[in-house]
Amino acid sequence: MVYELFFRATDGEISLEMFQNYFKGYPHYEVSGPDAFYKNQNTGIYFSFHYLHMNGDGNENVRSEGTYRISMEVNYCLPSIFIKEALIEVEALIEATKVAMYDPQPGGVGLKGYDHDKMLACWEEQNEYALQDMAKSNVDWDDEERVVVPDQWIERVWAWNYDIPLNKKAMGEDIDVPIIFALFDGEDTKSGIVWNNGSAIAMPKVEIIIITKPDPKTGSLVYCPVAHEDVAHLIAAHHTSKHGETYILAYEDVPDDIQEFVANAQADDTWRRLPMDQVVEEDAVENAFAE
Repeated sequence: MVYELFFRATDGEISLEMFQNYFKGYPHYEVSGPDAFYKNQNTGIYFSFHYLHMNGDGNENVRSEGTYRISMEVNYCLPSIFIKEALIEVEALIEATKVAMYDPQPGGVGLKGYDHDKMLACWEEQNEYALQDMAKSNVDWDDEERVVVPDQWIERVWAWNYDIPLNKKAMGEDIDVPIIFALFDGEDTKSGIVWNNGSAIAMPKVEIIIITKPDPKTGSLVYCPVAHEDVAHLIAAHHTSKHGETYILAYEDVPDDIQEFVANAQADDTWRRLPMDQVVEEDAVENAFAE
């Protein structure tokens, strides 16, 4: 069960070469034959577009209004950030190529054209049905390693990670703009970043900061998680500017007190990174599992 959209040319025909050239020109795509796989390493979001060779009656992409050469697929049982990022790419495809879209989902837009809000609502409704099916099949959530988080939490994490390229361009190469991870210790889920040896960084508001530093004996990298409040005094002392809840620590040489803090940080493997497809929004679960 997947969310699927179809696209066709409004003038002429879409060839496989045209399909490949389009997606090769955009970031985050890996093009292989008739497939264009999207994977954003910053956000953890993935989905796919496919070139359809099929012709003739009985094929889902062949309809009275024409033959749809491109399809897009997004999975369910995922947080809504997956469809939100996918719809950004759909809108870009339509704007750049002027293709016509067909949405076959129950409650979808059909042939009426791109409508972000209606398509998002449709995916969210179908996603809840998919979660219900998961519950009926007695899937163990622990076995699936899925965790439930508040909607605003995951939305904030995704928004930060999606904007990393823009923020890196604005802040320059000398300041790290870290990915915010979902960190899990077996019970709780926290937001966290990696701070490389106390170097210059755009520090977002997160719960856990994982300091990385070389082990003095082996030289291998060690990971030292600390609570945000434990480094708040260093952030306050050394930030050069502030944008919303983000503090910019811009310096060439790491300040002495930060160096000392990093040196004293203890390695700990309690927290592990959760991929975004193992996180589910609280509201979606409550709606899906409500009697």
